[in-house]
Amino acid sequence: MSKQDPKIYVSSPTNLHVGIGGLVALQTARGVLRGEREAKVRVLFDAGSHRFFVTSKAASLVDPKGLRRDLLGINMFGQKCTRSEQRDVVELKLKPLHGDKVISVEAYVVPEISSIQNAHIELARKDYQHLKGTWFSDVCSQEVLEIDVLIGADYLWQFQTGVTRRGRPEDPVAVETELGWVLSGPLRARDIERVGVAQVNFVAQIGNQEWNNDSLESNVQRLWSLEGLGIIDKDGVHEEFLDGVTFTGSRYSVKLPWKEGHDKLSDNYGNSLARMKSQLRRLKKEPE
Repeated sequence: MSKQDPKIYVSSPTNLHVGIGGLVALQTARGVLRGEREAKVRVLFDAGSHRFFVTSKAASLVDPKGLRRDLLGINMFGQKCTRSEQRDVVELKLKPLHGDKVISVEAYVVPEISSIQNAHIELARKDYQHLKGTWFSDVCSQEVLEIDVLIGADYLWQFQTGVTRRGRPEDPVAVETELGWVLSGPLRARDIERVGVAQVNFVAQIGNQEWNNDSLESNVQRLWSLEGLGIIDKDGVHEEFLDGVTFTGSRYSVKLPWKEGHDKLSDNYGNSLARMKSQLRRLKKEPE
Protein backbone atom coordinates (compact mmCIF):
# COMPACT_ATOMS: atom_id res chain seq x y z
CA MET A 1 0.00 0.00 0.00
CA SER A 2 1.64 3.27 -1.12
CA LYS A 3 1.66 6.49 0.85
CA GLN A 4 0.33 8.33 -2.17
CA ASP A 5 -2.88 6.27 -2.31
CA PRO A 6 -3.91 5.30 1.23
CA LYS A 7 -6.99 3.15 1.59
CA ILE A 8 -8.86 2.75 4.84
CA TYR A 9 -11.56 0.11 4.94
CA VAL A 10 -14.17 0.58 7.64
CA SER A 11 -16.96 -1.82 8.57
CA SER A 12 -19.90 0.03 10.12
CA PRO A 13 -22.51 -1.92 12.14
CA THR A 14 -25.97 -0.49 12.71
CA ASN A 15 -29.05 -1.52 14.66
CA LEU A 16 -32.57 -0.13 14.23
CA HIS A 17 -35.54 -1.03 16.43
CA VAL A 18 -39.11 -0.12 15.44
CA GLY A 19 -42.33 -1.03 17.26
CA ILE A 20 -44.74 -3.12 15.17
CA GLY A 21 -47.67 -5.44 15.66
CA GLY A 22 -47.18 -9.20 15.48
CA LEU A 23 -43.98 -11.22 15.52
CA VAL A 24 -41.26 -11.90 13.00
CA ALA A 25 -38.74 -14.66 13.63
CA LEU A 26 -35.09 -13.85 12.99
CA GLN A 27 -32.49 -16.49 12.15
CA THR A 28 -31.00 -17.22 15.58
CA ALA A 29 -29.20 -20.35 16.71
CA ARG A 30 -27.13 -21.67 19.61
CA GLY A 31 -23.59 -22.89 19.28
CA VAL A 32 -20.30 -23.46 21.08
CA LEU A 33 -17.63 -20.78 20.66
CA ARG A 34 -14.01 -21.88 21.03
CA GLY A 35 -10.76 -20.10 21.73
CA GLU A 36 -8.41 -21.27 24.44
CA ARG A 37 -11.64 -22.08 26.27
CA GLU A 38 -15.20 -22.62 25.06
CA ALA A 39 -18.65 -21.23 25.89
CA LYS A 40 -22.22 -21.54 24.66
CA VAL A 41 -23.37 -18.51 22.66
CA ARG A 42 -26.42 -17.23 20.80
CA VAL A 43 -25.86 -16.52 17.11
CA LEU A 44 -27.71 -14.28 14.65
CA PHE A 45 -27.40 -14.92 10.90
CA ASP A 46 -27.49 -11.59 9.05
CA ALA A 47 -26.90 -11.39 5.30
CA GLY A 48 -27.04 -7.58 5.53
CA SER A 49 -23.76 -7.46 7.42
CA HIS A 50 -20.38 -7.62 5.76
CA ARG A 51 -18.43 -9.10 8.66
CA PHE A 52 -18.46 -11.64 11.48
CA PHE A 53 -18.84 -9.97 14.91
CA VAL A 54 -18.48 -11.21 18.47
CA THR A 55 -19.21 -9.30 21.68
CA SER A 56 -16.35 -8.50 24.02
CA LYS A 57 -18.22 -10.39 26.74
CA ALA A 58 -18.31 -13.60 24.71
CA ALA A 59 -14.71 -13.15 23.57
CA SER A 60 -13.50 -12.78 27.16
CA LEU A 61 -15.12 -16.12 28.04
CA VAL A 62 -13.17 -18.08 25.42
CA ASP A 63 -9.85 -16.16 25.33
CA PRO A 64 -9.36 -16.16 21.53
CA LYS A 65 -6.11 -15.66 19.62
CA GLY A 66 -5.60 -12.05 18.55
CA LEU A 67 -4.77 -11.44 14.89
CA ARG A 68 -4.67 -7.67 14.35
CA ARG A 69 -6.49 -4.40 14.95
CA ASP A 70 -8.66 -2.79 12.26
CA LEU A 71 -10.41 0.56 12.04
CA LEU A 72 -14.10 0.03 12.74
CA GLY A 73 -16.63 2.80 12.10
CA ILE A 74 -19.75 3.01 14.29
CA ASN A 75 -22.76 4.93 12.98
CA MET A 76 -26.51 5.28 13.25
CA PHE A 77 -28.86 3.67 10.72
CA GLY A 78 -28.99 5.49 7.40
CA GLN A 79 -26.19 7.90 8.26
CA LYS A 80 -22.61 8.29 7.25
CA CYS A 81 -20.06 6.99 9.69
CA THR A 82 -19.21 9.66 12.25
CA ARG A 83 -16.98 7.82 14.70
CA SER A 84 -14.18 5.32 14.20
CA GLU A 85 -12.24 3.16 16.63
CA GLN A 86 -9.55 0.51 16.45
CA ARG A 87 -11.09 -2.91 17.11
CA ASP A 88 -9.48 -6.28 17.74
CA VAL A 89 -9.79 -9.00 15.12
CA VAL A 90 -9.57 -12.47 16.66
CA GLU A 91 -9.52 -16.07 15.51
CA LEU A 92 -12.41 -18.21 16.73
CA LYS A 93 -14.00 -21.58 16.12
CA LEU A 94 -17.75 -22.20 16.15
CA LYS A 95 -19.49 -25.58 16.35
CA PRO A 96 -23.06 -26.82 16.98
CA LEU A 97 -24.26 -27.82 20.44
CA HIS A 98 -24.61 -31.41 19.28
CA GLY A 99 -22.18 -32.13 16.48
CA ASP A 100 -18.53 -32.34 15.57
CA LYS A 101 -18.16 -29.95 12.61
CA VAL A 102 -15.98 -26.96 13.53
CA ILE A 103 -15.74 -23.80 11.41
CA SER A 104 -12.85 -21.36 11.89
CA VAL A 105 -13.58 -17.65 11.51
CA GLU A 106 -12.07 -14.19 11.93
CA ALA A 107 -14.27 -11.95 14.07
CA TYR A 108 -14.40 -8.27 14.97
CA VAL A 109 -14.75 -7.72 18.72
CA VAL A 110 -17.41 -5.10 19.58
CA PRO A 111 -18.89 -4.04 22.94
CA GLU A 112 -22.35 -5.33 22.03
CA ILE A 113 -24.38 -6.47 19.06
CA SER A 114 -28.06 -6.36 20.04
CA SER A 115 -30.84 -8.02 21.99
CA ILE A 116 -33.94 -9.33 20.24
CA GLN A 117 -37.37 -10.43 21.36
CA ASN A 118 -37.97 -14.16 21.73
CA ALA A 119 -40.43 -15.32 19.06
CA HIS A 120 -40.95 -18.66 20.89
CA ILE A 121 -40.54 -20.77 17.78
CA GLU A 122 -41.10 -23.89 19.89
CA LEU A 123 -44.77 -22.83 20.13
CA ALA A 124 -45.02 -21.62 16.55
CA ARG A 125 -43.80 -24.99 15.28
CA LYS A 126 -47.13 -26.55 16.27
CA ASP A 127 -49.03 -24.21 13.95
CA TYR A 128 -47.26 -25.16 10.73
CA GLN A 129 -47.39 -28.58 9.13
CA HIS A 130 -44.09 -28.12 7.28
CA LEU A 131 -42.26 -27.43 10.57
CA LYS A 132 -43.37 -30.50 12.48
CA GLY A 133 -40.44 -32.69 13.46
CA THR A 134 -37.93 -29.89 12.84
CA TRP A 135 -35.29 -29.45 15.56
CA PHE A 136 -34.61 -25.78 16.06
CA SER A 137 -31.26 -24.78 17.47
CA ASP A 138 -32.44 -21.78 19.52
CA VAL A 139 -35.28 -22.66 21.92
CA CYS A 140 -35.52 -21.08 25.37
CA SER A 141 -38.02 -19.50 27.77
CA GLN A 142 -36.37 -16.07 28.05
CA GLU A 143 -38.32 -13.13 26.64
CA VAL A 144 -35.24 -11.15 25.56
CA LEU A 145 -32.39 -12.90 23.78
CA GLU A 146 -28.92 -11.36 23.91
CA ILE A 147 -26.92 -11.91 20.73
CA ASP A 148 -23.29 -12.91 21.30
CA VAL A 149 -22.23 -13.58 17.71
CA LEU A 150 -23.36 -12.07 14.40
CA ILE A 151 -22.53 -14.07 11.28
CA GLY A 152 -22.28 -11.73 8.30
CA ALA A 153 -22.06 -12.38 4.59
CA ASP A 154 -18.34 -13.23 4.76
CA TYR A 155 -19.06 -16.57 6.52
CA LEU A 156 -22.82 -16.95 6.05
CA TRP A 157 -22.69 -19.68 3.42
CA GLN A 158 -20.12 -21.69 5.31
CA PHE A 159 -22.84 -22.18 7.90
CA GLN A 160 -26.03 -22.28 5.82
CA THR A 161 -26.46 -25.40 3.70
CA GLY A 162 -29.07 -24.01 1.30
CA VAL A 163 -31.72 -26.54 2.43
CA THR A 164 -35.08 -25.00 3.40
CA ARG A 165 -38.53 -26.16 4.47
CA ARG A 166 -41.35 -24.03 3.11
CA GLY A 167 -45.10 -23.96 3.59
CA ARG A 168 -47.47 -21.42 2.12
CA PRO A 169 -46.06 -18.13 0.79
CA GLU A 170 -47.08 -16.30 3.99
CA ASP A 171 -45.60 -18.95 6.32
CA PRO A 172 -42.15 -18.74 7.96
CA VAL A 173 -39.30 -20.66 6.35
CA ALA A 174 -37.01 -23.11 8.16
CA VAL A 175 -33.38 -22.85 7.06
CA GLU A 176 -30.82 -25.58 7.73
CA THR A 177 -27.45 -24.46 9.09
CA GLU A 178 -24.40 -26.20 10.52
CA LEU A 179 -25.67 -25.12 13.96
CA GLY A 180 -29.13 -26.63 13.44
CA TRP A 181 -32.39 -25.39 11.93
CA VAL A 182 -33.30 -21.69 12.22
CA LEU A 183 -36.64 -20.02 11.49
CA SER A 184 -37.19 -16.84 9.49
CA GLY A 185 -40.37 -14.94 8.64
CA PRO A 186 -43.72 -13.75 10.06
CA LEU A 187 -45.54 -15.84 12.67
CA ARG A 188 -49.25 -16.25 13.32
CA ALA A 189 -50.68 -14.31 16.24
CA ARG A 190 -52.07 -17.11 18.41
CA ASP A 191 -51.59 -16.75 22.19
CA ILE A 192 -48.12 -15.28 21.77
CA GLU A 193 -49.45 -12.21 19.99
CA ARG A 194 -48.09 -8.96 21.35
CA VAL A 195 -46.36 -5.84 20.20
CA GLY A 196 -43.14 -6.93 18.59
CA VAL A 197 -39.87 -5.31 17.70
CA ALA A 198 -38.58 -5.06 14.17
CA GLN A 199 -34.82 -5.03 13.99
CA VAL A 200 -32.46 -4.23 11.17
CA ASN A 201 -28.78 -5.11 11.42
CA PHE A 202 -26.85 -3.45 8.64
CA VAL A 203 -23.11 -3.31 8.18
CA ALA A 204 -21.58 -1.13 5.46
CA GLN A 205 -18.00 -1.29 4.24
CA ILE A 206 -16.52 2.00 3.10
CA GLY A 207 -13.12 2.84 1.67
CA ASN A 208 -11.05 5.98 1.12
CA GLN A 209 -12.85 8.03 3.78
CA GLU A 210 -11.71 10.42 6.49
CA TRP A 211 -13.42 10.06 9.85
CA ASN A 212 -14.05 12.55 12.64
CA ASN A 213 -14.44 11.60 16.30
CA ASP A 214 -17.68 13.33 17.30
CA SER A 215 -18.90 13.45 20.86
CA LEU A 216 -21.83 11.38 22.08
CA GLU A 217 -23.86 14.56 22.51
CA SER A 218 -23.41 15.58 18.88
CA ASN A 219 -24.34 12.07 17.72
CA VAL A 220 -27.58 12.22 19.72
CA GLN A 221 -28.40 15.65 18.33
CA ARG A 222 -27.77 14.38 14.81
CA LEU A 223 -30.00 11.37 15.40
CA TRP A 224 -32.97 13.58 16.30
CA SER A 225 -32.32 16.15 13.60
CA LEU A 226 -34.05 16.23 10.23
CA GLU A 227 -30.81 15.13 8.60
CA GLY A 228 -30.78 12.06 10.84
CA LEU A 229 -34.19 11.13 9.44
CA GLY A 230 -32.93 11.41 5.89
CA ILE A 231 -34.52 14.86 5.33
CA ILE A 232 -32.10 17.64 4.48
CA ASP A 233 -33.36 21.15 5.14
CA LYS A 234 -32.52 23.28 2.10
CA ASP A 235 -31.66 26.63 3.70
CA GLY A 236 -29.68 28.12 0.83
CA VAL A 237 -32.37 30.75 0.13
CA HIS A 238 -32.37 31.82 3.78
CA GLU A 239 -28.58 32.11 3.84
CA GLU A 240 -28.58 34.15 0.62
CA PHE A 241 -31.22 36.45 2.12
CA LEU A 242 -29.09 37.05 5.22
CA ASP A 243 -26.00 37.70 3.11
CA GLY A 244 -27.86 40.29 1.03
CA VAL A 245 -29.23 42.36 3.93
CA THR A 246 -27.55 45.78 4.30
CA PHE A 247 -28.11 48.70 6.67
CA THR A 248 -27.97 52.15 5.05
CA GLY A 249 -27.99 54.12 8.30
CA SER A 250 -31.71 54.62 8.57
CA ARG A 251 -33.21 51.49 7.10
CA TYR A 252 -32.44 47.94 6.04
CA SER A 253 -32.49 46.93 2.41
CA VAL A 254 -32.32 43.54 0.75
CA LYS A 255 -31.85 42.30 -2.78
CA LEU A 256 -34.69 40.70 -4.67
CA PRO A 257 -34.56 36.91 -4.23
CA TRP A 258 -33.69 36.01 -7.80
CA LYS A 259 -33.87 32.35 -8.65
CA GLU A 260 -30.48 30.77 -9.32
CA GLY A 261 -29.82 29.46 -12.81
CA HIS A 262 -32.76 31.29 -14.41
CA ASP A 263 -32.73 32.45 -18.02
CA LYS A 264 -31.67 36.03 -18.65
CA LEU A 265 -34.70 38.33 -18.61
CA SER A 266 -35.46 40.02 -21.91
CA ASP A 267 -35.73 43.84 -22.20
CA ASN A 268 -37.29 46.33 -24.65
CA TYR A 269 -33.99 47.77 -25.91
CA GLY A 270 -34.60 46.62 -29.47
CA ASN A 271 -38.12 48.04 -29.63
CA SER A 272 -37.02 51.33 -28.07
CA LEU A 273 -34.12 51.70 -30.53
CA ALA A 274 -36.39 51.03 -33.51
CA ARG A 275 -38.94 53.61 -32.32
CA MET A 276 -36.22 56.22 -31.75
CA LYS A 277 -34.82 55.75 -35.27
CA SER A 278 -38.30 55.99 -36.72
CA GLN A 279 -38.93 59.21 -34.80
CA LEU A 280 -35.63 60.71 -36.00
CA ARG A 281 -36.49 59.97 -39.64
CA ARG A 282 -39.87 61.60 -39.18
CA LEU A 283 -38.31 64.72 -37.65
CA LYS A 284 -35.84 64.99 -40.55
CA LYS A 285 -38.70 64.96 -43.05
CA GLU A 286 -40.88 67.31 -41.06
CA PRO A 287 -38.57 69.45 -38.92
CA GLU A 288 -41.41 71.76 -37.95
